[in-house]
Amino acid sequence: MTQAEHVPPAAEAGALPGARVATRREARVLTLRIPRRADEIHRARHWFRSYLRDWHDDGAAESIFAEVASNAYRHSRGPITITVYLSPGAVRCDVRDHSWRRPRRVFPRHPEPEEGRGMMIITALADNWGVHRHLRGKTVWFEIHAPARPGRSVPAQ
Repeated sequence: MTQAEHVPPAAEAGALPGARVATRREARVLTLRIPRRADEIHRARHWFRSYLRDWHDDGAAESIFAEVASNAYRHSRGPITITVYLSPGAVRCDVRDHSWRRPRRVFPRHPEPEEGRGMMIITALADNWGVHRHLRGKTVWFEIHAPARPGRSVPAQ
């Protein structure tokens, strides 16, 4: 992975070079910029999983991340920037790439399609998601809210 301006302590960033950590309000923020290569997308997925290891996720956030990051790899050029905002009540992930092409939902003709299910996965698993266009590309973002635990309240976001 590429080097960033600041490499955080190993415990904070999953010991991967190229990550930056900042704290905003009650959320921890981690940013990673990677070159557009398949092996980097694979490593970013492991980085994302390690960042969420102490958060109460049932795998939905990682599944959505894998889909969004794979789409950034397939449909864009240039580096990909991943920003994760982690708080006790929610996780938000922004994946920025250099393509203006908006993700779109494809309605496959076959019951077991090989491609085209990504947006259905994101819509089914994310509490919120969207796309922001920039002068040079776009950001696809998603949010997952933490499930309420019996006897504990989740802070309002």
